[in-house]
Amino acid sequence: NSQPIPIEPFISSSIDPTCTVPTGSFVLGDLPATGTWTLTRYPDGIITTGTGTETTITGVPTGTYSFSVMNSSGCVSVTTRGFDILAQPIITAPIIGAITQPTSTEPTGSVELSGLPTSITWTLTRNPGAVTTIGSGTSKTITDIPAGTYTYSVTNIAGCTSVASANVVINAPSTVFTVTIGTGTSTQRQPFGMYYGYERSAAIYTGTEIGSIGNITSLAYNVATAQATSAPVKIYVKTTTSSTLTAGSWASLISGATTVYNGTLSFSSTGWKTITLSTPFDYTGNIYSCTATVGKQGEELGTFYPEVIEFEEKIEEIKGRNIISIKECNTCNLSLVCGGGCYSVAKNKTGQVKSPDCRPVKELLEMGLSLYDNLYNIENNNNYERNNCCGI
Repeated sequence: NSQPIPIEPFISSSIDPTCTVPTGSFVLGDLPATGTWTLTRYPDGIITTGTGTETTITGVPTGTYSFSVMNSSGCVSVTTRGFDILAQPIITAPIIGAITQPTSTEPTGSVELSGLPTSITWTLTRNPGAVTTIGSGTSKTITDIPAGTYTYSVTNIAGCTSVASANVVINAPSTVFTVTIGTGTSTQRQPFGMYYGYERSAAIYTGTEIGSIGNITSLAYNVATAQATSAPVKIYVKTTTSSTLTAGSWASLISGATTVYNGTLSFSSTGWKTITLSTPFDYTGNIYSCTATVGKQGEELGTFYPEVIEFEEKIEEIKGRNIISIKECNTCNLSLVCGGGCYSVAKNKTGQVKSPDCRPVKELLEMGLSLYDNLYNIENNNNYERNNCCGI
């Protein structure tokens, strides 16, 4: 008598890998009810023997699998169709962007993080300290970070946690100190004289007199004669290679200077009058490419104090940035219009100088051309009406 062929195994369920378990599993039913059966897994040929009508196969790596079963009589079923075990979910570490260091007026730093999960919510964890931040979106700026070296990991809504990010180094806040210039043995009307209704004056303080570098956050003057009158005051600061003042126009004196104070002052009492600058002046001795990069760590292109040094490698990298060296610009039909955008913004986003800072150039051009076209049509219609009015 011929032996009955067992029916093919029935895969009733499967479990894919999780964040913590790298392999999956299958639950198979409809196995031979009597005797010992032998399961063969394809394509890797893994053999499992057992008894009973149901079994669970664990430790299955990512891939597509099918099964056949042989009963105790040696009869083999047909092979099932393929069933998948998906890949283990992997959460990438947060990408470290721009780091803002503490200053003399702001004791903590901040960091821009990107590459965060697209899930509804996530949890960022800062170590050491296990400080958590819950949020959503693919980027986040973390503020109020004290001095220290940290890493960040992110956990998505499913509970999967990334590996640690690169280090985020927050420097200690800069030390605030006072520099006093002069002996205080003589007096003068400047810089706040109003003898002629208003006065302009300039002074040079040399690097030797200042004796250090850092952010200038306030200026103070020792008032010898009190006056109750208030007056509008503007204070400009800039660096110069000159050691003495020469005659020149006011425009030339303030050319390239930063307006650090614009307000109203009165000197109703004698003694030191401290003026807190609305815009601290960066007297760090560093050279930057533009105002967007001034004071940002890692953006220095050289120094002018205490000696003149150019960071040639950084300078050449920026000089070599153009629509040919930026890969994305090679296939963009608007690259000649925008030129790749601002390198500083692009670097903050991607970490690479030779990357694009894409703006809505196409949309702006379409808007402008549409407006021009409308104005052109209106003008033509007006000309047509004027010509008809005149009988032409």
